[in-house]
Amino acid sequence: MLAGLRWAWSTQILAVIAKIILGLMIRIGIVLLALGIADAFYQKWKYIQELKMTKQEVKQELRDTIGSPEVKSRI
Repeated sequence: MLAGLRWAWSTQILAVIAKIILGLMIRIGIVLLALGIADAFYQKWKYIQELKMTKQEVKQELRDTIGSPEVKSRI
């Protein structure tokens, strides 16, 4: 494609360069769109994981709401 441009007019050269640049921009846009979609799914998954309580947090919450088993046995 570029070898034939040696004797071409400047308008033809600019048209070929514009076509190449447009193709690159479209490819880059597709890659960025795919990365954005993947990142959105990852961020949602990470947010949900951060909301989950650990086993220690669950035990502590149960002790706070219904009381410690040691204290209940003394009553």
